Amino acid sequence: MQSATRDEASLEAFLSALEHVGADGVRPDLKELVGRATALFDESNAKAQCQALMERLSADPSDRLALESLVVIGLAQPEVAASLRIPVVQEGRRLAVLLERAKDPERAQAVLELLLARTPTDRAIERELSGVMRRNGNLARLVERHLARADECVREGRREDAVRWLREVLMLDPQRRDVARMIRDLNYADVERRGAWRKGLKAAAVSVLCLGAVSGVVLREVDIDARFERIPQAQPGDLAGMQARLNALDELVAQSPLWMGLFRASRERAGLREQVEKLRAEVAERETKEAQARALAATLAESQYSLARIAAENYHFREMRQHLEAALSYAPRDWSERAQVQRELAALEARGIAAPTAAKGERP
Repeated sequence: MQSATRDEASLEAFLSALEHVGADGVRPDLKELVGRATALFDESNAKAQCQALMERLSADPSDRLALESLVVIGLAQPEVAASLRIPVVQEGRRLAVLLERAKDPERAQAVLELLLARTPTDRAIERELSGVMRRNGNLARLVERHLARADECVREGRREDAVRWLREVLMLDPQRRDVARMIRDLNYADVERRGAWRKGLKAAAVSVLCLGAVSGVVLREVDIDARFERIPQAQPGDLAGMQARLNALDELVAQSPLWMGLFRASRERAGLREQVEKLRAEVAERETKEAQARALAATLAESQYSLARIAAENYHFREMRQHLEAALSYAPRDWSERAQVQRELAALEARGIAAPTAAKGERP
C-alpha cells in the first residue's frame, strides 16, 4: 500500500514537472522527461493522460504545454500512442513550430532531435532541424552535424550520400574550401573505383592477375597507412609543427587519391588549416600590439630626451639628469639613443650631479 502511494506521488510530481516553468523561464529537459515518463507510466495511466491532453488540445490546438506533454508521453509509451492513433512525429513537428514562434528555438531544436533519434531516416525532420539551427545561428553545430553524417556515410561505403552531406555544408558556408576538396576527392575516387570495376570485369578471366592486383591494393593501403602514422604529431599551439603536419598531409593526399583513409586525412587537414590560420592571426595581432608598445615607448623616451636637452641648454643639469633617467626607463631595448643617453648620465654622475627629489606619487 505504501509502495502504491509512493508511485502515485512520483507520478503526480512528474505530471507537475511536465508543465512547470521555473522563475528563470527554463523548462525541464525534454530527454530527461521522456526517460522519467518511460519509467513511471504504465499503459493504463499513460492512456488516461493522453486522452485528457487530447481533450485540452481539441479545445485549444495552440496549447504548447499540453502538446509538449502529449509528445513526451507518446515518445515514452509508443504502444499507447499507436493504440490511440496519436501521430507523435507529426505532433512533435507541430510543437517545434509553435516553440520557435514563441521565441524558444533551443527547445524546438531539442524536440526535433528527439524525433530524429526515434526516426533517423526521416528526411523531413532532418530538413526541419537544419532549418531551425540555421535560422537561429547554430551554423557551426549544423556544419559539424553534416560533417559527422558524411563521415558515417564514407565508413559505410555510401560515397554519394557523403557527397550530398558535404554539399549541404557548402550551402551553409561557401568559403569552406576544404569541404570542396573533400567532395572532389570523393568524386575522383568514385570515378576511379567505377573505372577499376569495369576493367576488372573485362579482365575477369585472368584470375591470377586479379589476385595479384588485390594483393597490391592491400599492400598499398598498408604502406599509405604506415606513412600516415609516421607523420609527426603537432602539439596544440605549435604553429611550425602544425604547418609541417599539414604540409605532409597535403602531400600524402595528393599522392594517394584512392586511399581508404582519405576522408579521415581530409578532415584532419581541414581542422589543422583552421587552427593554423587562427594561430597566424593571433601571432600577427600580438606582433602588432608589441610594435605599437615599442613605438609608444620610443616616443616617450624621445620626449624625455628632448626635455633633457632643453634643461642642458638652460644649465639645469639636475633636471637634465632626471629626464635622462626617465628616457632610459621608457626606452625599448633597441632604442638608437640608448648608448648616448647612458654616456651623458655617466658624465653627470662623474660631476656629482644628482636628480631632484620628486614629490610623493609624482613621476617626471
